[in-house]
Amino acid sequence: MDAPKNVRDGKPLVRELAAWAKTSPGGTYRNFDLSPYDTRLSLEEAADLEIRRAMRIGLDGFTFDAWAGRDQAKVLFNTMMKVCEDKDYPFALTITLDASCLNNDDGGVRGSYVREIKWLLDTHGNSPKLARRGGKPLIMGYQSAWPWVQYLHDHCYAKGLKGEEVKTEVNRLRKSEEGWRLIGPAYRDLEKQIGQPIYWEFCLSAFFHNIRGGVPAGSLTEAASIIARELPAVGSFSYLGKEHSDLAKAVIEAGAEWSQPMWLQYENYGYYQSASPGTDWIRGNWDAAREQPSTLMQYITWNDYHEN
Repeated sequence: MDAPKNVRDGKPLVRELAAWAKTSPGGTYRNFDLSPYDTRLSLEEAADLEIRRAMRIGLDGFTFDAWAGRDQAKVLFNTMMKVCEDKDYPFALTITLDASCLNNDDGGVRGSYVREIKWLLDTHGNSPKLARRGGKPLIMGYQSAWPWVQYLHDHCYAKGLKGEEVKTEVNRLRKSEEGWRLIGPAYRDLEKQIGQPIYWEFCLSAFFHNIRGGVPAGSLTEAASIIARELPAVGSFSYLGKEHSDLAKAVIEAGAEWSQPMWLQYENYGYYQSASPGTDWIRGNWDAAREQPSTLMQYITWNDYHEN
């Protein structure tokens, strides 16, 4: 809101606000801050305030985008866990695995999934404030296809394929029932490496990203139905288009929980912005969640103010 007019009115894809942002107390944020600029809370006080605000509106846990914020995010996670334990809040914590925010240098996406879940369990596995579902650690998803896609590559290499043959076969498998049926084995292999069962929420967002040749109508719903017979929960991070209600129905009929995405807006000044007319979207999301019904919801707040 304190941005000069030439920045406010500039083209969204032109990052002209960077120099100005360095001098602005709000950075690139274009909304009201959550507290006055001169407020100084300890990390533990700030964590406690965040948790109490969430509980006040009916939320029962936080899931951290792992790890946007790198090691600082882990420090905050540890602090929030301590607050929940010390004050015995009816509140739990877990992580949302985000391939774009993980260090995938060692073992690719699959290796980073195993590494971060092991860190979570080694550090907080005995905590009563670690989010669980059906007795298993709950792990939320973000574009959950990527560890499966890596599994498909390994599957093709094991068959002796090389180079362009692998790319062609992986592309075929990603849009076929044959490939979708490998999602269960791909995630069970992760559990084997982690050393215990996990309650996965599989996020369908970007499921067909970078697919060559397109996919037939209804393919995502068909894939979701298969996934829901292999994993305990399926959802998404945002609206999935005209198939969205069909997806929810297919997942529930297959016996899994449907995780309806809940969001207010998408605010990224240098990429793209998507804003609701008033509160229409969030009200519509809640209506859908009640009707489906959705029994495990991830309320997306990571860029209600600004992603960058």
